[in-house]
Amino acid sequence: MKREALERLSPGLILLIYALTRVTLLFQMNEYVDYDEGTYLLMARLINSGYLPYRDTFAVHPPLYYYLLAGWLRVFGDSYVSGRLLSVFLGGLAVVLAYRTGKLLGGTRLAVLYSTIVLVDPTVFRINQLVLHDTLIELFVIASLYYFVRYTKNKSPRDMYVSLFLAGLGSTAKFTILPFVVALYITFAVLNLDDASRGHFRSAVSLVLSWRQGLVIVAVYSFTMAFFVSIRMAWPSSITKDILVVLGIHPVVLVGHKYVGVFIFLVWAILVVYLFRIEYFEKLVHVFRSAISQPRLLIYMALAVLIPKVIVEGALGYLISRDYFYQTYLMQGGRYGSFMGLYELINSVLSAIGSDHQETAYVFVPAFLLIFALVLFQFRGFSNEKPLPLGLAVLFIMNVVMYLLVFPVRPIIRFILPLLLTFYLLAGERLTGYRVSWGEWAIFGVVSAVSLLMVTGGLALNVPDGKLSLAWAVHSSDLRSDALSYLETTSPCGSMYSVNPMNIYYFGAKTDPWLVDSFGILYVNGTPVEEFFGEVRASSDCIVMSTWAEGAIRSGGHLGEVYSKFKALTITNGEPLFSESYSIGDVLSIFSLHTPPGNLTIISEKGRVALFDNNGSIVMSIYGIMNNVSFSSRALVTQTVSGVFSVYMYSENFRNYLELTIGRFPNGLSLSSANMTAELALSYEGIATDTSGKLLDLGEDYREIVIYSGGHRFRILAEGMHQNEDGTIILTLNTTVEILLED
Repeated sequence: MKREALERLSPGLILLIYALTRVTLLFQMNEYVDYDEGTYLLMARLINSGYLPYRDTFAVHPPLYYYLLAGWLRVFGDSYVSGRLLSVFLGGLAVVLAYRTGKLLGGTRLAVLYSTIVLVDPTVFRINQLVLHDTLIELFVIASLYYFVRYTKNKSPRDMYVSLFLAGLGSTAKFTILPFVVALYITFAVLNLDDASRGHFRSAVSLVLSWRQGLVIVAVYSFTMAFFVSIRMAWPSSITKDILVVLGIHPVVLVGHKYVGVFIFLVWAILVVYLFRIEYFEKLVHVFRSAISQPRLLIYMALAVLIPKVIVEGALGYLISRDYFYQTYLMQGGRYGSFMGLYELINSVLSAIGSDHQETAYVFVPAFLLIFALVLFQFRGFSNEKPLPLGLAVLFIMNVVMYLLVFPVRPIIRFILPLLLTFYLLAGERLTGYRVSWGEWAIFGVVSAVSLLMVTGGLALNVPDGKLSLAWAVHSSDLRSDALSYLETTSPCGSMYSVNPMNIYYFGAKTDPWLVDSFGILYVNGTPVEEFFGEVRASSDCIVMSTWAEGAIRSGGHLGEVYSKFKALTITNGEPLFSESYSIGDVLSIFSLHTPPGNLTIISEKGRVALFDNNGSIVMSIYGIMNNVSFSSRALVTQTVSGVFSVYMYSENFRNYLELTIGRFPNGLSLSSANMTAELALSYEGIATDTSGKLLDLGEDYREIVIYSGGHRFRILAEGMHQNEDGTIILTLNTTVEILLED
């Protein structure tokens, strides 16, 4: 009776918890992660306006999600909250299917465990509240797993073909599911081999998933470390220094590291064959003969995957544009390499745990808990009543091989989500098979629940407040609201372009459809920045630069270099109309492309007023001081008339502000304020001298100072200037301050 009550209560309770938890971040904006959201929302809006992906807009993903989102927005309203509700809906379906999948495989206990893991997994928790393809991928993977499990129970070909069809349909939304599709295809092929071949696979699976593999891995890394150190000692060169590194412990940073990855994998394979005395040649021959003896089945299975791809991608991709194959398939292949993902994943876990910011490992918490429970139950000597499910075990191993070794997929958790969902199902099946008392289950359940609740609670409460080292632009909503108010008041821009498409979507502005996805065009496609900027300039009145681009610039690498060039071109070709920033780095600036830029450009950056030269390089920054309080937490710069800017600089609590007027003339700037008791602090990279070229004396007042910064010579004119010990120049505002560019 209790079991029946539990079965009736569990699905509804899980869905209720799902609904309550999936509204925590629904209305919040975070520019560090909403670039993709803005891209998809804007593309959906363009579809509803008659612009088609691949023909009118540059798009790097298959079409299914774009059109599904467009239809949803047409029915339920065109807003980012409405778009996120689509993910909430799809995620709810996924949780229901997870429950049914678990129940079919292992009964009510596994149903509750698997659906609960899907419910509270931190990655799933976030993607279910964002406008991303990944929730749709989650749904298709779990739906495919449901029919996969049905097939293992009843051997119905219909279930096999439906499982493959759903996986193939999922690949028309995003390619990160393709390794899962291949793994699923291979697994079904294995399950249709003759009895002897399946027996060989069962032995191989038991060996690969054996606890003894832990000792093998220790041996592999011990040998690799000894071998590489010995080679380095005998042959000190750049190759032995940069290439021959112990991957997993060392990060994957060079393309050549994939060869080291192959080497480590081969050492493992050789050791496994040697230590476990495996006779594999005749077995492989037998398996191969068994596989090719049923070509019709293999063809039908392939058709089950390809038919939805042909229908969806044919109608919404190939028939729309000849460039479809290039934009979606050909460009994606060069973004990563094979035999790199496994080692990067290991290194990311070790690096996160070993850093001062352990919270960055939050996505691995469910996996940590499941592995802990499996090890605990195994070493406690509990017996497992269930034999290892061959099909699910093979599917998991094939997913590991495809995602982390074969396919060039970067092991970002939401990209390898199908692998994770398969692991959760297999680990849950193993756990629920142990003969463990209800008391011990309760202890494990309570500890796990508390741990995962703390993680999701931190995501919902602490991350949006900027209390953890996870990317969150706290002031995204404030910046966009302020910018929108300025645009609605002044209407300076007709067509706009933003590096982050979410800004354009939020403003409701017109934009060039083809240029929406700058990341795809500049980074993936490799279009030269100068060429891309020329297209933007020809089609736009204004450019928006904001937090996402600044974050990319700060991250460095090729992506940072690309957007740094784009920012410099924007500054040297545009006049700032609106610019607001906070000291933590959140920023949004709007530039007019139809107003001639001056020799010095005034922008708000990191809560200060920054001055850029005509090369797009920062040369000085300015912030206010009053009553020994620094006004450098927030800065707002708006153009009132051409060449005149109103500036507000705020103290730490944002309640007090200092107002400043900056006027620009051909060779410099003038600064004035109604507050005669305030001071300005001017910081720079360079040196400051008096008019004779002598370095400044601390404590002495000057009326004229020369600053050399950024390859330029500036003359500063003001009353009572002096230099602090840190080199900052302090200027009083009892008279107008002039900054003259002399070269």
